[in-house]
Amino acid sequence: MRYDSPLVVEEIHVGVILDMKSREGRIVLSCISAAVSDFYQLHNNYSTRVVLHSRDSKGEPLHALSAALNLLNDIKVEAIIGAQTSMEAHLLADLGEAAKVPVMSLSEPSPSPLNDNKYPFRIGIIPDQTSLAMAISAIFDIFKWKDVTLVYDENTDYGKNIIPAVVNSFQDTNVCIAHTSSIAASSTNEQIIEELHKLMELKSKVFIVHISHLLVPRLFLNAKKLGMMSEGYVWILTSSSMNFLHSMNSNVIESMEGVLGLKSHIPASTGLQNLTSRLRRKFYMEYPNMEVTELSPYGIWAYDATWVLAEAVEGQGVKILLIILQTWSCVA
Repeated sequence: MRYDSPLVVEEIHVGVILDMKSREGRIVLSCISAAVSDFYQLHNNYSTRVVLHSRDSKGEPLHALSAALNLLNDIKVEAIIGAQTSMEAHLLADLGEAAKVPVMSLSEPSPSPLNDNKYPFRIGIIPDQTSLAMAISAIFDIFKWKDVTLVYDENTDYGKNIIPAVVNSFQDTNVCIAHTSSIAASSTNEQIIEELHKLMELKSKVFIVHISHLLVPRLFLNAKKLGMMSEGYVWILTSSSMNFLHSMNSNVIESMEGVLGLKSHIPASTGLQNLTSRLRRKFYMEYPNMEVTELSPYGIWAYDATWVLAEAVEGQGVKILLIILQTWSCVA
């Protein structure tokens, strides 16, 4: 993507690494591209231009790493946007630190070492789990529940990270995490059913579910078959899955009837409405089988972060970008 203008004196090359065949990857890439286009329509007198170079991770961490090496060595990018999974975040954080290039991560916030001073070039653009844990605590306070079972994805950092966050939020409400249940996204249906049978035997029938949205369909479809979506069971689904509710099939949503979900709040605005309308038309033309009724929070956060990036490099370069985006990520 290039912009012809007599005022342009410097191009800032930025890499974008996403799973381009996934629904979410396509939405996020479109939001990033729209942010660049919108920004320079408004600031066409700026002397810098962000030039995007997209690469397909194919949903594989090693492909993401290979793409990042290509962008750094051949394109000489000065920033990278991507890292949709915690594994990709780890790999790209190491690479970004070695190359002294900021990596704007789209993965859920992870525990140490990604959030400590070892990786100052890793910039998270996704809100941390503090507000999520506080919202869960408030719900328990309202309904006076005192025991809960935490169901999480054992193979992801963000899955494990919810445990200390929830424990801390429950300190003042006398809520006890009586049990934990770990289910991997790679689990077979038989393994999921086996774990659900264990949950049925527990005294507490209140479950907090913090898993990948890819695991949600099999979990709840099987739970419904076992009668675990009936009266007496309480399911609370966190934003890690609820943010993707719009992309789930109707039979999956039907199986989740009665689930209490927590979703990231994106304030409505005219700008967001216009962006959504423009991208819906774009998706209709490019991917007629991919119906998009709303943009995901990840796409919107990526749009905002790209806008901040373009503003930061004007007259200051990428070094100031680190300071600005690290400040922005603390309040995202």
